[in-house]
Amino acid sequence: MIVLIATHNRHKLEEIRQIFALPSLRLVAADEVPGLPEDVVEDADTFEGNALKKARELCAASGLWTLADDSGLEVEALGNAPGVHSARYAGEPHNDAANNAKLLRNLADATNRRARFRCAIALCAPDGRAWTVEGRCEGTIISDARGANGFGYDPLFVPDGFEKTFAELDSATKNAISHRGRALRAAAQAWRDWLTPKCQLLTPCVARNYSPFAVDDRLDLVVEKQDVRHIIVHAMDFRDAALAHRRTDRRIARIEQQNGL
Repeated sequence: MIVLIATHNRHKLEEIRQIFALPSLRLVAADEVPGLPEDVVEDADTFEGNALKKARELCAASGLWTLADDSGLEVEALGNAPGVHSARYAGEPHNDAANNAKLLRNLADATNRRARFRCAIALCAPDGRAWTVEGRCEGTIISDARGANGFGYDPLFVPDGFEKTFAELDSATKNAISHRGRALRAAAQAWRDWLTPKCQLLTPCVARNYSPFAVDDRLDLVVEKQDVRHIIVHAMDFRDAALAHRRTDRRIARIEQQNGL
């Protein structure tokens, strides 16, 4: 299955591809799909709101499952700024060096340099369903940038339990503890749980009084008892819940026709 990654940020894309790497998925970047909006206005006042907005807009435009994130830095001494404005803290256009310089200026007299990175991940299905997860990483802002890896505020952020900044850590270590790494692992687990090979209640069936019968074991569809109120669908063979819905609806129609219902 193809999942669209709603970002043009190559650093984010690389991290997402490293962590959200599930066997059945092919991850494609926004610039690999023609006809998508160049940018989505991120005007929500929460990370979750911005992630959902991006995921829903690009999902609607592409017809693909879509994963979007919004993340940023919250600094206690600045009232949790820059927050949702992290990417453009110093104004347009987005510039990491200018953002870092402004952050250090604003913290020049601060004694409390506690901060956290937050990341919200939104997954949106073509049928409109969506859900979000979040990851956080607590740490401290230092006075001088260190390190050449990463991006954004990474050279200024030392995560709790470490002496190195995000920009000094190798990618494997950073991904293991970072806000985005935690959020993406939560998203991957949510994906596995949703498409787990267990019985899932997917399609309501009109309640009717008919005798129990099984219908084509290969189709994993069984009407289990009288006064049945639901069809139970085994999702093992379905990579797309919307497809499962469509197939199930056709089978219900066939069952009812064959049994004069």
